[in-house]
Amino acid sequence: MVRIAMPNNKGFTLIESVIAILLLTLMMLWTIQAMISAYGYASRNQLRDEAVRLSEELLTTERNTAYAALTPGITPTYTISRQIRNFDHAYSIDRTVTSEVPGLAYSVAINVGWTDKGKTYNYSATTIIGDK
Repeated sequence: MVRIAMPNNKGFTLIESVIAILLLTLMMLWTIQAMISAYGYASRNQLRDEAVRLSEELLTTERNTAYAALTPGITPTYTISRQIRNFDHAYSIDRTVTSEVPGLAYSVAINVGWTDKGKTYNYSATTIIGDK
């Protein structure tokens, strides 16, 4: 028994194929843009997380400093470099010591600044160190 193809069963037309390819291309471009954006957010978050870790390290060092060794004032800005995603990133560090309760407690503030893609960011952390 021989089957004859029905004349009304056609395949995809050229226009339908072009539209399908166009839609697929648009979806791929949107996906790539979303991935690039997510990578940028992740990169900024890693830089911020490193700034938080750095400030916590410095505050821990300050907490281990004797009260008598602290002097009110602002230390000159210095730079610490950290490697993130195989690139060196510079963090500028400021330290400010102020007298909260004269003779009893100092407030120590660490300000960490960094630049990413032309924008400047800052993170500050503060602790109180008292006379024991």
